[in-house]
Amino acid sequence: MQEAFVITLFSIIGTVILGSLFIAILILFPRLIRRTGAAAKGMHGRSLILGVVNLAFFVILSIALSSIGERVASTVLQVLALILFSVLLVGVGLGLAGMALIMGEQLAPDRSEVQQIAAGSVLLILSSLTPFLGWFLLLPYLCFRGVGGLVLGIFRRKALDEVQDPDMDE
Repeated sequence: MQEAFVITLFSIIGTVILGSLFIAILILFPRLIRRTGAAAKGMHGRSLILGVVNLAFFVILSIALSSIGERVASTVLQVLALILFSVLLVGVGLGLAGMALIMGEQLAPDRSEVQQIAAGSVLLILSSLTPFLGWFLLLPYLCFRGVGGLVLGIFRRKALDEVQDPDMDE
């Protein structure tokens, strides 16, 4: 009984923390998150494949750098691997914020962006907590698609500006 309470408490606290993080990311980087969401929404397959390729490449590269750095006792390679892994985590966070915005737009189309990303964050987090289906299918799918949308949002600005509404620009 006590374990269920602790798990529920951590789930609630984690939802509030990650939801707040996604709201802060939207406030700090509104154009990037809008472009990420537009790319992930407008180019489903391309963003998914691009996310899989990028995440696989950077995870393998950071593991390889860390392993080589450990074998040759090179702190430079290990620090480089840590920096690369940190950049990867930032990319996943930005991509998930874009996915939360997409989900929030579907849930509450008439609300403000902050309310949309808050609703999308709650939906994203709680659905990702679903045993097995959320852990091993939904969350990786959202991460892959979000990172792919982020890459497309960064490098395909002109194409995405045509997809976006003119009132979204600041």
